[in-house]
Amino acid sequence: MTSKLLVLPGDGIGPEIVAEAVEAIGAATASAVNLLDVEAVVIGGGLGIRLGKPYARKIAAAMQPHLFVDDRPPAIEVAALGDLGGAIGAALLAR
Repeated sequence: MTSKLLVLPGDGIGPEIVAEAVEAIGAATASAVNLLDVEAVVIGGGLGIRLGKPYARKIAAAMQPHLFVDDRPPAIEVAALGDLGGAIGAALLAR
């Protein structure tokens, strides 16, 4: 599910804020990948669900220049369970 949230032409400063956030998330994600050497990163919560795969691809591109080992970047995916992922995981763990 994708949204037009903050990306409409003529929307003032909205697109700039989203672009800046994508760059910051890309750099932060790369730092975590550099530290943990993970195979995949799941973008979840409001960002992952409301902005969807197009923004996951933008985050992956923003992450690339910050990776120490950039020849095998992790897969960047959008959470399949949406905002309920944490609650479902907790319920399964408690079970």
